[in-house]
Amino acid sequence: MKNRSQSNAESFHLNRCRELIHAKLGRARNATWKQRDFEALSELIFQETGILLSLSTLKRIWKSGYDSLPHPMTLNALSAFVGYKNWLDFKSAGTKAQNRSLLKPLVPRTGSQSARRSGVAGLFARFALATLILAAVGGISVLFWSGVGPRVVVSSSANQVVFSGRKLLPHGLPNTVVFDYDLSGIQADSVFINPSSEHVGTTRIDSERGQFSNVYYYPGLHQAQLLADGKVVRLYDVHITTAGWLGLVRYATSAGPPTYLPQRDIVRDGRLYVSPAALRARNIDTSRPDFWVGFSISRDFGTLTGDDFTLETRVKNNLYEGAATCQYVQIGVMCETGDLMLPLSAPGCVGNLTLETSGASVSGRDNDLSMFGCDLSLWNQIKWTVQNGASTVWLNGGPVYEFSVEEPLGRIVSLHFGFAGCGAVDVVELRDGSDRVFLKDDFGGSANQGMGAPRSFHLQK
Repeated sequence: MKNRSQSNAESFHLNRCRELIHAKLGRARNATWKQRDFEALSELIFQETGILLSLSTLKRIWKSGYDSLPHPMTLNALSAFVGYKNWLDFKSAGTKAQNRSLLKPLVPRTGSQSARRSGVAGLFARFALATLILAAVGGISVLFWSGVGPRVVVSSSANQVVFSGRKLLPHGLPNTVVFDYDLSGIQADSVFINPSSEHVGTTRIDSERGQFSNVYYYPGLHQAQLLADGKVVRLYDVHITTAGWLGLVRYATSAGPPTYLPQRDIVRDGRLYVSPAALRARNIDTSRPDFWVGFSISRDFGTLTGDDFTLETRVKNNLYEGAATCQYVQIGVMCETGDLMLPLSAPGCVGNLTLETSGASVSGRDNDLSMFGCDLSLWNQIKWTVQNGASTVWLNGGPVYEFSVEEPLGRIVSLHFGFAGCGAVDVVELRDGSDRVFLKDDFGGSANQGMGAPRSFHLQK
């Protein structure tokens, strides 16, 4: 049993945690909370931690005069939501917490972030929302593809639940997936489906209805989750594939699906590129500083994995061809269990870059990423390898950065290029450590969509 001084200390930490949540939400300390506010907070906490807190729990914690201590799982979720590993980590930080820079202002979203990967969905949304993030915290993160959240722990009752899905289209977007579920083997007061690990959001469903449909607007690998009483009981992977290269365009500050550009409209003059004039013809306002262009290919890459690959390509983002001021470029390799993202920019903007290294982020705000600043008005040659847990990046012929890949990434499921403005891709070659080519395209009619072919050309050094 805790003495009064221990209880007072716990209450102090809980109050401090609430204050940090208020700050993260941009709410005044004395603001009145309504039902929809608690609903939104519950969903946001679930998106970032994978733990679904009930409305009654949150209302009780925010009730005036509340002096009890919530369940340890609840405390861990609240702590994780404000940037700490768990409740113990939060308490040990003590008064230093106010100096932590982990709180990120919330931005408008089309859905949720959460427990796994979702191909271009998260990447594109984070790419598209980068302008808002820059304004709020001064950094740029992933743009057109999704990142990997915390690993999902599936409930022990999973073997008593049926959960599967089927795509209505073999390729292309938008694409509807019909999910079939059967929870007759368990007892649950509430059942939710999260159709994708990022930017979709959870939906409460009737446990007896048996079917639920979701429209996917981004290619890549999405992990659908079936939750019963706040616990994930089943997972189902949905791989939304493209018919070749697909262009996506979206404003940073606008919700809703992107504008799609088929391969025939983006492969021109031996490169992947769409001009500002072509975008204006599709009613895209290229005078806005927050429009982003992405190019994605999502398909079965066979045995090629994120643990053993070499990517060679050339990119540019010329101001005179429609680039935004900082000429941001991002290259993403999306895998079954993790994502890798390489950023480039004009030299003066590298402080806003973020390198994604499968579950970890290296920010230019507190790391030297000057090696990723380059003259993007010209073609820049990239070579990127991952082998035996080590990744090396070459830029224009020389190695510039190395980092470790701590966890297995699994099979590669999609490749993405993102640009602030109208950037371009010249050549793409993706191969394994044995030099077997799994993707080769010079955008001039010699694309090789086969897998495991012997390597037949090298990028010019």
